[in-house]
Amino acid sequence: MKNSFSKDGKTLLLHAYLQNDIQKDDYKSALQDAIRKLSQVNIPDDLTIKYFGPVAVNDAFRVMTFEDTKILAPLFLAILTFVLLFIFRSFKTLAIIYFSMGLSVITPFAFTGLLGYPLGNLSGMIPNIIMSISLASTVHILVTYKQFLKNDTHPKSALRKAAEKNLAPIFFTSLTTFIGFLSLTQSNILPIRTFGILTAVGTLASFLICFCFTVPFLLITKIDHKSLVPTPDSEPLPRGYSEKCLSFYKKYRLILICIFSGLFILGSYCISQNEVNSNPLHYFDRSHPLRKTYDGLKRSFTSIEGPEVIIKVPEKMTPAILKTLRQIERDVLNIDPDANTTLYSPLSFLGSNPTYFMSERVPNSYYDKKTNSWRMTVLTKYDDSKNALNFIKKLEYILQKTPFESIVTGKSNLHHRLNEEIVDTFVYSLGFALAFISFLLFAYLKNFLLALLALIPNIFPLASIGIALYILGRPLDIGVALVGSVSFGIAVDDTFHFLINFKRAKNLGHTTYESLHQCLQNTGQALIFTTFALTLGMGIFSFANFIPNQNFGILMITNLTIALLCDLILLPAILLKRVQ
Repeated sequence: MKNSFSKDGKTLLLHAYLQNDIQKDDYKSALQDAIRKLSQVNIPDDLTIKYFGPVAVNDAFRVMTFEDTKILAPLFLAILTFVLLFIFRSFKTLAIIYFSMGLSVITPFAFTGLLGYPLGNLSGMIPNIIMSISLASTVHILVTYKQFLKNDTHPKSALRKAAEKNLAPIFFTSLTTFIGFLSLTQSNILPIRTFGILTAVGTLASFLICFCFTVPFLLITKIDHKSLVPTPDSEPLPRGYSEKCLSFYKKYRLILICIFSGLFILGSYCISQNEVNSNPLHYFDRSHPLRKTYDGLKRSFTSIEGPEVIIKVPEKMTPAILKTLRQIERDVLNIDPDANTTLYSPLSFLGSNPTYFMSERVPNSYYDKKTNSWRMTVLTKYDDSKNALNFIKKLEYILQKTPFESIVTGKSNLHHRLNEEIVDTFVYSLGFALAFISFLLFAYLKNFLLALLALIPNIFPLASIGIALYILGRPLDIGVALVGSVSFGIAVDDTFHFLINFKRAKNLGHTTYESLHQCLQNTGQALIFTTFALTLGMGIFSFANFIPNQNFGILMITNLTIALLCDLILLPAILLKRVQ
């Protein structure tokens, strides 16, 4: 048949289908049994068999998720152990941090077992994300505790002061992060919705564990603070450093604001120009065996993937009906001359004699006599979502003009139609997070102008997504859809810490200039450290095999770094406008 042999005659493409009556629980075992039987076939040494198609893709996703988790989680812990030991020089402190992170990670997965939520390809990202969030909260408690412990001989008094100082900032930052993740539940894509629920539960758990476990545990654990090297918040930045920064910001305030505004406009334009591509085969790195097989098939065959069409036909086949079906096939083949369309249907196998459809020679995967369903497999050269969806729309238009009831289906059709869902997830989740966090900022700060200013340095980093995607030449995908609301919910944490300290200084009667000086001097190092911890935990995904995970890691590094720069440069520059 056409398209069964490659253009050079060296490759044969065979289509195999599992029976429709296989139960869901037996699907995996039936697949494994089919592969086992194929492997037992006596194949000459000069022939090679490679498996491809939706079933192989699904299985590769499962294996790749497990492999990424198995490699990246230990790598993250190894790097984190080295960094924490270098900073704290205390195994007891390290044990407290890891125990808190462990409890925070276990909680959402116990939640999934309790409610029966399925784990998908994005589940492998959850442990590192929750560990990063838990680490940031726990470290704030520990370093503040050590700061007070150096000036207070009674550990209980020092711990109480540390808890009181951090309760409001950590509560609000945990709440904004929780909202960022929870906004993903607005998505109609089940893996994203499940990811949002589990990470939101983990974020809430990390806050509760921080104050219900870490703080009480420190009462019964003696930490030798004298052996510690200076840590974030325990030693402020030199006064001259913060004064030089503020003088620079004040002098070049308008230039700095214009630079950030220009980057925001550029990033917004890049986002508008990015294409959405939800082809799952592009989620594999080019070095992956399945991606190599896919790329090889594209070079060897004119068309290898496309939608499926199911047509309800009359029970009794007549030459007139077959003529109409033949015309439908001709119209489908002529939809797009550039698509290199190939079509498989009962007519492709048995010709146009109606008596054939009453015999056992009809493959039940293409003609179901029980439901009178006629199946067409339409293959094209298009593997990107934009062209594939345009072809599908034209195909649906042709089918609407036929006298038969029909539907366009298939894995390829399903994957490409995820485009709209990915865009909706990106927009709606970000909008939900933006609205709720804006309300939260106003409710706490009780100052509309200050709340508005707090949003500016957190909206600007979102534009960096577009610039990074443009530079990398990557389209919008599931990983990118996660970044918007998640990074916004996390990035606003630093702004909360900065503005809470700023507001506290203002309430004590300090000027705007002096308040900003205290924030940079006493809070700047802590913000840098927590951003480093978060980018380490989430940036590790840039080394994943799963392309959406790579995109998530790269964009989170970019977004959180830009957010830190905005908090330490742009936000003070804007607030300095109030200096008289």
